[in-house]
Amino acid sequence: MNIFYIITALLVLIMQILIKKNDEKESLIKWITFSMLIFMAYNIVIVVVMSFFNIKSTLINLSIINIITSVILGFKIYSDKKIQKYNFEKREILAIMLFAIFAILIGIKIYGIPFKIKYTVSDASTHCLAARLFSENMQLLFKLNVDGIYMLGLQFLAPGAYINNGILMNIFSGITSSAYLYIYYIIFDLFNLYLSGMLMYNLLNRNKNVNPIIPYVFSIIYMISYPLSSIISGFAYLTLGLNFIIGILIVFKEKINEYYKMLLLFLLDFAIIFTYYYFAPIIYLAVFVQIIVEIINKKEKLFCSKNILKVLTTLILPGIFAVVYYFILQYFQNKNNIFSMYSSVISTPGPIYKNIITNIIPFLIFCIIYIINSFKERKIVLENIMSLITAIVIVGLFIGNHFGVVSEYYNYKVYYLLWICIICMAYNGFTLILSKNKIWKNILYALLRNILSRSCNFFYLE
Repeated sequence: MNIFYIITALLVLIMQILIKKNDEKESLIKWITFSMLIFMAYNIVIVVVMSFFNIKSTLINLSIINIITSVILGFKIYSDKKIQKYNFEKREILAIMLFAIFAILIGIKIYGIPFKIKYTVSDASTHCLAARLFSENMQLLFKLNVDGIYMLGLQFLAPGAYINNGILMNIFSGITSSAYLYIYYIIFDLFNLYLSGMLMYNLLNRNKNVNPIIPYVFSIIYMISYPLSSIISGFAYLTLGLNFIIGILIVFKEKINEYYKMLLLFLLDFAIIFTYYYFAPIIYLAVFVQIIVEIINKKEKLFCSKNILKVLTTLILPGIFAVVYYFILQYFQNKNNIFSMYSSVISTPGPIYKNIITNIIPFLIFCIIYIINSFKERKIVLENIMSLITAIVIVGLFIGNHFGVVSEYYNYKVYYLLWICIICMAYNGFTLILSKNKIWKNILYALLRNILSRSCNFFYLE
């Protein structure tokens, strides 16, 4: 059954890659990478919906759903009588090798050979336990009556990471002793670190006139900074959540069919709120503003059926599922004051990386140049909207932290999201300067080398 599930999962991935997206030739490596992320979002949607209908997410049930999904996508391909055309670039093969080598070397440095648990924060044990419990029962934890779940408060833990990690554990549970299933938690974590580099590269690598080395360097800087900090701490849910956010940014960059775009945004928005809901208000508001901006730019009616459907599908529907899961089900199960419980969570202390100032200083000049140019050209894109909302939230959290309402842990957690915004803006500012004035090329390349060397020391690996 494990092999059958793997075959059906590959079938879904292949159909997702083949389905027609536009009339241009797309990058095969980019869409293979992106399809892996979409498949994890798809898993979250399927398992959550099945749990709401009290259906266990066994591998046989998931395989059946995969077959149905493949048939639907296959019928769409057959009715269109077209498949997506792709090209294959050598530089993308280099990207795969580069980010894979970084992830493997980091894994060996942290965990050794064979892998041994070496996380700096005990949080990893909680999330690894959640993944194991899911893999053993194939149901969301609020459905289980197992010792430890209620004591540790796991019953309504955001399930996104433990669903995908638990499926991986279940696949290999037949050939791996239960004492060593933690290895798949580490592998899942390292895979998401690799994916973070590839996704950032896919997001940045859009201008063929830019020196191909620059997207590599900025993507490596991104990967070995805050995502690496997340890996060291064992925050698998955070790393995955950040990848979903990059995925949302990529969707808004792609020239794809409007309804297909709605589907992708639904999956990713659903996934982010069920993986790390702390970032969801920022992301949902940014996506909503970007949708409004696109409607205005296209000079469409704001309340036409297509645009209402877009908002309902991408934002409201995932939000309804989240309200049911995090509030309604929890209220009926625990009979607690849910709002006071969630408001008290934000004051919970915990260990977190705090050295944000020295990290962003080398990038500030490029960010400022990009921001000025965006105002000059009246450019409104999702990363700009997300950056502004994130900055406002950071100010609010800083004030809350000053008055003891928000813990340092949750105050600094938002900087992981800010890091995506900074890398995007700095890259755009950097390439903007290169395009405007060639005299600055050597100076900027030297500065970039210096930033890369500094980034390698952001999070010293013991």
